[in-house]
Amino acid sequence: MEQYQVKSNSIENTLNHIAYLFNGHNFGETHQDLTIVLDRRDALELLKDINTSGYEEVSIKTEGEYLIISSSVECSAFFVENIYTEDGRIKLHETDILILPYYLPQAIREKFLKKGDCLKVIELTRPTDIYQSLVEIINK
Repeated sequence: MEQYQVKSNSIENTLNHIAYLFNGHNFGETHQDLTIVLDRRDALELLKDINTSGYEEVSIKTEGEYLIISSSVECSAFFVENIYTEDGRIKLHETDILILPYYLPQAIREKFLKKGDCLKVIELTRPTDIYQSLVEIINK
């Protein structure tokens, strides 16, 4: 699995770019599946900007604290669902590209990184800013 880090200026700005990717994903030349894990609030914001009319299969279930949003070109499917199964286990989907935001709890992030089946992981990180500098100084 290849891992990449992308600095995120703000989650709102990042969601706009991700919506743009999802909206063009079904029409692009790449046939790689695209998945992102978001908290419910951000997932709902992202869904406002995604056009699902190009998919043959659409399933959107927004119950849960954290949600998986996936687009599959090969299957022409778009779905949103809770990251947890009914028995409380994290769902680990096969995907080509997985995007994880910086705010995911460490246990969830590690589960996706260690047990997930994907080709590329893109971790959204906070830009180095005053907050990070303060935390580093305080923790010394």
